[in-house]
Amino acid sequence: VFVSIHANSMPTEAERRTAHGVETFFLSADASDAAAQATADRENDEGGAVPEEQGDEVTAILDDLTRSQAHADSSRLAYVVQHQLSSDLSVPDRGVKQAPFRVLMGARMPAILVEIGFISSPREGKLLLDSGYQDRVARSLAAAIAADRKDPVLSPMFADLHGLPPSLLVTSTRDLLLSDTAIFHRALLRSGNDSQLVVFEALPHAFWYHFQLPETKEALALMAKFFDEKVAK
Repeated sequence: VFVSIHANSMPTEAERRTAHGVETFFLSADASDAAAQATADRENDEGGAVPEEQGDEVTAILDDLTRSQAHADSSRLAYVVQHQLSSDLSVPDRGVKQAPFRVLMGARMPAILVEIGFISSPREGKLLLDSGYQDRVARSLAAAIAADRKDPVLSPMFADLHGLPPSLLVTSTRDLLLSDTAIFHRALLRSGNDSQLVVFEALPHAFWYHFQLPETKEALALMAKFFDEKVAK
């Protein structure tokens, strides 16, 4: 497990007065939103260049498979850590996000980046300097890393799936949750459920929120047809 721990900050005075809480990231080529991209840009500006990797084609394929599983594990770890920290520290839960952080690139194990608070916040900045609060953060992180990441609360694929209504799973080849989505689809089928899996090409996670994409219209049409045929009966 690789956990990169950071203190967040905001550039403007107005943002410094209001921004506080914890957020957890795992790697993606596409940021979840503009705020996630801005955080990645700030962190990446402080780091060095990413070393280039070399190797033969077989090694590259094996590395890709390893990283695909690591990405799936990273997403689950991120949700565990985010829930644990926001609960233990009684701070605002800013959510789990994806962004292209350099420090997470190339990891072959579950890897996340945790922003444990805003050092630019008048209140949180003081807390982050307090040794007692730092100890609470460390204990919370340790508890999250040691937690059972196969808890059904964290992922439905570990729950009893028998008797669920028809399901439509839509993903894409650039979605870091593609592997988990495919595994969940097979789990639904093994449990005797009616499940459909549709995979689009070269699009990010939840691409159908990008209304300018031509594939969005196709994806929404598939969803509407599914609801008409399976749910509206």
